[in-house]
Amino acid sequence: MRPYVTCHMLSSVDGRVDVGRYSRHHEGWDFERSNAVYGELAALLGGEAAAIGSTTAIELLGGAEFTHTGPITSTTETHHAPRKAEQLMVVFDSAGRTQYPTTEATGMDFLAVVGPHVSERYLEHLRDAGVSCVFAGQDGRDIAAALQTLSEDFGVTRLTLMGGSTINGVFLRDGLLDELSILLYPGGRTSERAGNHRCSR
Repeated sequence: MRPYVTCHMLSSVDGRVDVGRYSRHHEGWDFERSNAVYGELAALLGGEAAAIGSTTAIELLGGAEFTHTGPITSTTETHHAPRKAEQLMVVFDSAGRTQYPTTEATGMDFLAVVGPHVSERYLEHLRDAGVSCVFAGQDGRDIAAALQTLSEDFGVTRLTLMGGSTINGVFLRDGLLDELSILLYPGGRTSERAGNHRCSR
């Protein structure tokens, strides 16, 4: 049995929000206020865990990527780190790209979903940072198997997917989305040439 999965997105008309390319909200909100609404609605969706991909995680945690050295891991056992927060932040990261600060520094409980080809040094890094670990099948890309482990071993019954296009697309492709929650950011695309265009009826 896997968790119920809601994909929660903040999007523009063309499917992407890039603050540098879009105008402000039509009522003058800045992007931070619009993003706060996204966070509030995510909280209302509930559940024991939220999920993101590695690219989003790296941006969230300051941009550092882990450098693998030494032998590949010889274990695929699930690791349970001590829990401090009510909700898990699950990072789907088959290659082990994400470098984590300690849970004390972030105030968040992370769980990394990795592949069997990550280094032993990376698993040591996860343990030292207080990050739980789940292996996603034989190739590190079996999302359904990872979700089943989240349900059975971590008690996750509802999961909110809050990642970018790659991880969202994988969940959609594999038929693992139960619900979509989409916020549309009402801003128009801008460019340096915008002033050279005129609208006419």
